[in-house]
This record gives sequence, structure tokens and C-alpha cells, in this order.
Amino acid sequence: MDVALDPFPFTGGTGTFEALAVGVPPISLAGGRFAARCGVAHLAQVGLDRLVAANEDDYVRLAVSLARDLEGLARLRAQLPSRTRASRLCDAEAYARSVEDAYRGMWRRHCGA
Repeated sequence: MDVALDPFPFTGGTGTFEALAVGVPPISLAGGRFAARCGVAHLAQVGLDRLVAANEDDYVRLAVSLARDLEGLARLRAQLPSRTRASRLCDAEAYARSVEDAYRGMWRRHCGA
């Protein structure tokens, strides 16, 4: 597979992350709800906002354009696994800290502090 198509109206989430991790760039359509924006969030973390479509026509245009640019696609595919590993998507320590901070904040609010 050369290009992944993040499904809509509900994005692939894990499938989109896995595509990035193995070097397959996904095209994602930005939706209005959380379940329709996971792909957008993943692409932002690896610096690929340019692969986010604003509408269905843009989604098709981006996919075709990326698939036709064989040299650019090859470069991107070669970079994606390391870009993904270096991104916040794979920063387990930062994720754990943010979850801990959220729990602490919830507990403080619950205790009235």
C-alpha cells in the first residue's frame, strides 16, 4: 500500500497511527467531532497537516496528488517511521505525565482544593 485513506465520517485512529508507523502516509478528512478528527491529530503530530482535507473533493485531490508524486511519496514513506517514533505520538513518558496531571487536577477539584 502506498497511500492510506483514513475513513470518514469516523476516522481510523489506531489504523491511521499504524499506517504512519510503517511508512504509509494517510489522507484524512477533518470532521466536526472527536471521532472524526483523530486522523487530523495524528497527522499534526508528525508535521503532515498538508494531508488533511477540508472536504470530500479535497480528500480525493490530495490522495490522487500524493499517489502521482512517486518521488515525493518515496521520500515521505522513507521518513515516516522515524518521524512517527520521534513524535509525541510515541512519547509514552509525556503521555503518562499528562494523564497523571489530569488525575491530580480532577482529584483536587473533587476535594475542593
